Amino acid sequence: YGTSLKCYGDSLTMRTAVLGLNNEATADTLFDLAGLHARLDHYEAAIKAYDDCLKIRMQTEGLYGVGVVKALTNTGIVHARYGMYERARDCLSGALKVSKDRVEQRKASFEVTNTKSSLDYASVSDYTNDDTTQQKIYELAQEKRELASILHHIANVHFKLNDSKRALSCFEEALRIRRWLCGHSEGNASMIELAHQDFEEASDDLELAYRQFFQERAPKNYHSEEDLDVLADTLHSMGCVYEASKQLESALRCYNESLIIKRRSSVYCAGDMQQIALAGDSKFGAAHPESLSYAKTLIRIGCVQSKLFNHEIALSHLEPGLRLQRRHLGRDHPNVAQTLAEMGRCLRQRSLNTTPRAGSHCGSSDIVALKCYNEALRISKLRFGPQHVVVAGILYDRGSILDSVGDFSEAAACYKQSLRVYGRHYAHGVLTGLLHTGPTNSSL
Repeated sequence: YGTSLKCYGDSLTMRTAVLGLNNEATADTLFDLAGLHARLDHYEAAIKAYDDCLKIRMQTEGLYGVGVVKALTNTGIVHARYGMYERARDCLSGALKVSKDRVEQRKASFEVTNTKSSLDYASVSDYTNDDTTQQKIYELAQEKRELASILHHIANVHFKLNDSKRALSCFEEALRIRRWLCGHSEGNASMIELAHQDFEEASDDLELAYRQFFQERAPKNYHSEEDLDVLADTLHSMGCVYEASKQLESALRCYNESLIIKRRSSVYCAGDMQQIALAGDSKFGAAHPESLSYAKTLIRIGCVQSKLFNHEIALSHLEPGLRLQRRHLGRDHPNVAQTLAEMGRCLRQRSLNTTPRAGSHCGSSDIVALKCYNEALRISKLRFGPQHVVVAGILYDRGSILDSVGDFSEAAACYKQSLRVYGRHYAHGVLTGLLHTGPTNSSL
């Protein structure tokens, strides 16, 4: 990366000297340089380079150029990565406005011969079948792909800002576009949308509905691997918003559909090795059933099923998710500890809800749960230190299991350690608040 930074720096110096600041080639170098700074976690340098690039794009392309959209979008993504969510929202909102205008301009450039069809969901057969029109359809698809990406990113930002209503609205709009894109490339843009109606009616066996769709109705390779991956990603993210809003059934439906698409995408699509490499998975595509993305969705399904008291189903998803996490992240990653703690809670709840007459899970569940908490505690202490609130939470849960099995002295020790950490954390928060705002009547 050091060599790349030097090369980009030299290129920028030469292009600025020869071509001037307000040149598209100079903006290209600034854009690539900003991306490299972002990858290297150089926040300030990345933002400055994107800002300089944006100024040039606005002068050379006008306010509605594709370069303007990309610069605003990437600036918003970098801000969001560093927790600057208000700034991210402002940048992405600007990109969203420009992108929507560009899509409308593309729509206006040709007419649908079948006036009963909506342009958003019409199939390619509804258009005049000539090379010029096909090129325009391709360009529209590219613009809609960019729009869906922006909608997805701004939805995540709204979610981080605790605006679930706006987050869901943006995710739903992105989802409609991405369904359209998945059925677009082989001349049947309405296929996924029509199939989705079948899926809505197939609540008893969603996977069977998908299997019939992919095997009997959809041509193999009628969609790209990348479009399916991002469709699954949007569904997963929508599930996260529903789960945080305690709409567990809606969350489960999104997660299940995402998981099925991830499972099917690599089966029915010819993989592009370059795209797989860019996706960051050296062996599999981003949504392959052996990928980390697949593991994340498995784990979220497990967590929701646990909240719905379907403990056996929950464990059947958490266990393979944990195996994949360990394979990709190693045994000492904080996410592995989080999954172990979730498994411990699920096992504990199963034990509490199991009567001796109903089965023999009670004792064995507590033993396995204790092992999960022990491993989660080890990892959390290693990664966060013994005084972190994550450690305190695991200590408390571990103490509750020890209490239930009659190991009262060890349980008391866990409770005391947990209380000590929580007490220090609370005291630190009060002191920080006093230093920033000064004493108030309620604190005296």
